[in-house]
Amino acid sequence: MFIARSARRVRFARTVFVIAGVLPCAALVAGAVYLRSDGHRESLRMRWQQAVGLPLQVAAVEHLRPGVVRGRGCVLTAEHGGSALAVPSVEIEWTPGELRLRIERLDLDADAAGLLAGLAAEWLAREARFPRDCVIDVGAVHWNLAAWSGLERSAVAGRLRLECVAREGSRAIRCVLGVAVGGVRPAELRIVRSAGAADRRDGDRYQVTADCPSPLPLAIVARLLEPASLGTLPAAGAAAISGTLETHGGAGRWSGGLASKIERLDLAAWAARAGWRGTGSADVVVRRCEWAEGRLSFAEAEVLAGPGAVGRGLFDSLVRGLGCRPREGLFTQPPGADPRFDAAGVFVRIDERGTEVLPPARLGGALAVADGKPVLDPPATLVPFSRLADWLAGPGGEPGLPTRIRQLLPGESQAVRPSGRQDF
Repeated sequence: MFIARSARRVRFARTVFVIAGVLPCAALVAGAVYLRSDGHRESLRMRWQQAVGLPLQVAAVEHLRPGVVRGRGCVLTAEHGGSALAVPSVEIEWTPGELRLRIERLDLDADAAGLLAGLAAEWLAREARFPRDCVIDVGAVHWNLAAWSGLERSAVAGRLRLECVAREGSRAIRCVLGVAVGGVRPAELRIVRSAGAADRRDGDRYQVTADCPSPLPLAIVARLLEPASLGTLPAAGAAAISGTLETHGGAGRWSGGLASKIERLDLAAWAARAGWRGTGSADVVVRRCEWAEGRLSFAEAEVLAGPGAVGRGLFDSLVRGLGCRPREGLFTQPPGADPRFDAAGVFVRIDERGTEVLPPARLGGALAVADGKPVLDPPATLVPFSRLADWLAGPGGEPGLPTRIRQLLPGESQAVRPSGRQDF
């Protein structure tokens, strides 16, 4: 106790009160005001933008607990504008060696998927730019595709978990979409990059495995493949793809195999890519496709289409380029009209002998049926790779394209596969 009339002790009590009570309270108030200020939001936005490496907008931030911040109204855009990825709400947790993101909902279209694929490729390739491990949990992924929803497919793909982990000499990405329901596995993708030794010429090595038991939008998958320098694919529309992939390699020398199925492929888009016309849709089943050291070694695939129509130029190219045999009635339709067909299909086997073109079992020995009658038969012999390369290059193809295609087809040193055929 002290005497209240003591001036020295009164000053001491007031000083203690100011130091122990008023100043901490003022500091808390000032800190709260700063945390809600535009300056603090801008500093966080700049920090996140530097970490991502792409332009980023943030409408507001909330501090949930120490080390955890929620960003609202986040929009990530490509480096030169264009495609954007909007995230209404994301929780960000920083630790010395790891970054964790929790997102309630993510709407993905083809452009947004391409943006994410580019970021994943950058994370794999640039350790200095992305030194932290990263874990992303998304509560629900929605396909923002009008064509996909128009087919009454589920617009909700399910949960997404993305893990990016770095260890000495290697970096890996694991992506799991969906959950196991009724014995159906979720879609999973694994990519492992191993840094090449200084005395190795082949550089970094990659190992990629993918398992997609349920159909995914081809438009999304096609954009995910673009960072792998596979080029831009035609518009996929409502097409869906499923299957498995396993491949490894680097520096253009890849080996591996795949099996897949593509449903509702738009004939108009793919015919236009080759310089032809077409309408309708097709289903493609790749039973087995294998490649070694950057060259195709074996493939078996079946294509079924119809009803639809294709330009006369395509039928002409099949007859002149691949040696298919026309029957009476192929071009009986009025001049200027694209020949229509009830059903069309082909079974293709490629090995070192050449290309074997056969009719699918369900078309009764023909490649195309119109008005209930066969109108096109398969070639009588194997198609040489030179003719196949010219046909794949299409009319008006760029110079040297047939040669580049030929370099991807089987070489003479590759083993001949058995010629037995299995139909679905």
